[in-house]
Amino acid sequence: MLALVITGPLFYTGVGWAVDHFWLHTGFLPAVGLLLGAVLSGVMFYRRYRDQA
Repeated sequence: MLALVITGPLFYTGVGWAVDHFWLHTGFLPAVGLLLGAVLSGVMFYRRYRDQA
């Protein structure tokens, strides 16, 4: 459960950094990746554990 919450933002921050560093050079894509990863991991967490409460 904790791994799901941690790895989503870390993965998408890394993807945002890589795209920003090697392609766009804007400087804000790691933050966008962090927010996107947090939202997506929250959605996955909700879908997986919604019926177990």
